[in-house]
Amino acid sequence: MPANHPPRLHHSCASWSPPPLFRYPNFISVDWVNRGDALAILEDIHTGVSDPLVKLFDNQNCLHENVFEAPVPAAGGWAQYNTGNSDIRNDEAESMMLRGPLPAGTRIHLAGHPAYLAQESALVITLKQAIPSNQFYCITRFNQDWDTAVVKGHYTKIGADGVEGKVSRMRIEVPSSATEKYYTEITKDLGWTGVFSDDKGECTDDGRCRSEPLDAPIIGLHCSGNHCDDKRLLQASRASACYSEHYVLSPFFSEEEVTVGGISLFSKEQHCGANRYVGRVICKDSNCDNMQILCFQTSSKCQIDNDAVKVVRGIDDNQDNYCDPGAIVTGMGCEQAYCGKVYIHCSPVSYIGL
Repeated sequence: MPANHPPRLHHSCASWSPPPLFRYPNFISVDWVNRGDALAILEDIHTGVSDPLVKLFDNQNCLHENVFEAPVPAAGGWAQYNTGNSDIRNDEAESMMLRGPLPAGTRIHLAGHPAYLAQESALVITLKQAIPSNQFYCITRFNQDWDTAVVKGHYTKIGADGVEGKVSRMRIEVPSSATEKYYTEITKDLGWTGVFSDDKGECTDDGRCRSEPLDAPIIGLHCSGNHCDDKRLLQASRASACYSEHYVLSPFFSEEEVTVGGISLFSKEQHCGANRYVGRVICKDSNCDNMQILCFQTSSKCQIDNDAVKVVRGIDDNQDNYCDPGAIVTGMGCEQAYCGKVYIHCSPVSYIGL
């Protein structure tokens, strides 16, 4: 039975009998398996094992018709599904059932846009603890944050509609033993921030506007508007094991390279130093033409591999892009007019837990 779920087949027909027997029924007959959890439960009872599965339902509380059943990738892998490729039958999903075995750190992104995760409203769900084999957990609705013993979820409303009844894209990431702490500790409480630009965000009298003061590792960025004007970050919270309050502010960067008297005033990119990550971004001038990054020193629990080759990901107007699992943003750059195409530079990070 899903840990947070109202009584249904698993509770009323297939629950354990009282001790000391602890037995499943010998026979169960169900006349309609196209709704609810009946088919999944019966498969588990008949086979005694189950593969991990993510199921979307067209009503809250994991009730009514199943919209989509998503196979879960192997440990260390990820998979994406959307309505554009007809993976998801329609965009009517309002709840989601998770079937174990799913390890702690398993992360699921739900988005209202078929191509990008933050063009419309988004929900990021991360498992705080594992879901064992043959056990279920129901995310009963989408337009809210989640914080239970099992899951942590960050909901961001973007535009007029929420995620509920508008799911058009889903991304599933399953950690390996090597990356589990990346999901559960380094990128803890991951979610999309509010929008910021040259006139949006935390603005000061000198015309600079900052992203939200989360100051924790960033793993992705979304651009919208002309010249990548409005931006959102896919970012952890200060609960991240890497967070510390110590930072340095970089010089500005933009698409122009400006040198005066042999001194560089603007370059096309900026990078944080050893064991520093980008924790906040500052915009200035039209369309966020000039930017700075706040580089935060990692805590003693994290270590960034500065010797590794940085992976660079570009983001155009109305797009988003991300670091690979196991990496965080340690630098940024841009090109095109008004810094219209932004790049994030990603470096591997490890949890050492000291």
